[in-house]
Amino acid sequence: MKKIYPLLFLGFSSFYFGQSQDLENLANGENVRFNAIYDKAGEQIEGYFTLYDQGKTDDDKKKFEYFFLDKNLNVVANKQFVADKTISSYVAYTNVRGKLTLSPRLVYNYLAMSGGAKAFVPPSDKEVDLATNEMKDRNEKCFEQGKLVDCPSDKTLKESRKEVKEERKKNGFVERSEVWETKYDNYLVMKLDDYESYSKNDKLILYTPDAKEIWSFEYNKDGAKKVDEALRILALDEDKIISILSRTENKKSVFSLLVLDIKTGNVLKKESLEPLMDKLPSNVNKETTLKYLSVMYTQTGDIANSKNFDDKLMLVGRAYEDASITYYNLNGNGYVRMLLDKKTLDVSFDMFDYTNDLIKYIPSVKDGGKLQGSYYLAPRAIYMMKDGGVGILTEMYKDEGYYSASKNKDFYYIYTDEKFKVIGAKMIPKEVSKFSSTDYLFAQNIKGGDDVVFFYKDLVKNADNKKVVNLYINTLIKNQFKQEIIPISTEENTIVPYVAKEGYILLNEFNKKAKYNQVRLEKLNY
Repeated sequence: MKKIYPLLFLGFSSFYFGQSQDLENLANGENVRFNAIYDKAGEQIEGYFTLYDQGKTDDDKKKFEYFFLDKNLNVVANKQFVADKTISSYVAYTNVRGKLTLSPRLVYNYLAMSGGAKAFVPPSDKEVDLATNEMKDRNEKCFEQGKLVDCPSDKTLKESRKEVKEERKKNGFVERSEVWETKYDNYLVMKLDDYESYSKNDKLILYTPDAKEIWSFEYNKDGAKKVDEALRILALDEDKIISILSRTENKKSVFSLLVLDIKTGNVLKKESLEPLMDKLPSNVNKETTLKYLSVMYTQTGDIANSKNFDDKLMLVGRAYEDASITYYNLNGNGYVRMLLDKKTLDVSFDMFDYTNDLIKYIPSVKDGGKLQGSYYLAPRAIYMMKDGGVGILTEMYKDEGYYSASKNKDFYYIYTDEKFKVIGAKMIPKEVSKFSSTDYLFAQNIKGGDDVVFFYKDLVKNADNKKVVNLYINTLIKNQFKQEIIPISTEENTIVPYVAKEGYILLNEFNKKAKYNQVRLEKLNY
């Protein structure tokens, strides 16, 4: 008989009773994957994907069974299927056409297991139509010899490497490309000629669903070792593509807003961004700030720093004084916001810095976001609101030394008004965590996108002086802060929180030895 462990969090005031699903008894085999599925816009939770490895088949392949649970944990679809033995699991997501896509993850020794590069054929993604439960290999597109074609399904890794080698020998370059399927039933291709030390002849090309070229936009036509143009797409709307075009000559870069008509490829607007930053403080290095504006690097990896609204596009990055960036001055001197009005295509820049603006709310902060004890404010998440206001969650972080471990402690939530002026900074105290980059978990927008709730975990001592793990649920509604604390430790089980539909959290409690694995939705009390 299976031993059932009661969930510790039941009965706390923060939660109401919710739906649950027993993953241990849902199917035969080992549960090897559980992940949340967002809708095709990437905004709202659509459901959950879980996968079971059901062992080898007679022909030396693997049998899997997947289940798709809706956001209330009801089983919507499930299917058994066979895959290559080199696949350890699949990660699922919803593609731009609203189809469930299963992307394979390989075992660590996949080449040896398959007989080497001469025999290994990279596996395809699988696509599931949840309405019919039909599963098929995804029909992926490749850009080859100037045309959009179906990707070969039987080409080995060795054959691909040989083709690249022969192409470079024949032409002096290799044609590189990326192909995206858009939510408007088109294919967008970004292509360049790779000469190893530089690239040139870049193109952005739009194709119809049946692979007919609609238009192409050329750039970086004079690319060389000391000359380069690069395009970074920020948003793809129904009527336009919004991007930043950078041009670098002799290590000096300039940046332009580039907006293309998505139907024709014509330039709707091209405008230099540096003059639009003139109202910022004179010590801001425009080149460095723009160079790193579209990507927010942190010790925990890149974090999302842009949001595409119906009426505007917003980017939030760091403001820099220095001409070059290293790990030690990565934090910059403050934060800058780029705001694009989609109707007029006008761009504005605003910023706040640590020593003039934030110091009013965090008196101990110094240039670079530095704090006492060699800690500094490391960004963990950026929340952009519909009204233009921004919330920046930072965590006190201390780098490891020769004889000391990395540490993190208190959070600071910095929030601005719609003009990007700091109007508050809330300290959220927590215990020091060693050997850990962050205790932050995830967040979700609530109340129609105007407010936010975020979650983190912390290891603390309880009243009996025992170490327990708590889950902290933090809501910021109209900039009013509220926190709920939920113990998620048990002596027998492990509990892992997942993002859920608005107003809920999903908790996965499992114990492999006891063969216990349950997920449960709990309603938050805010």
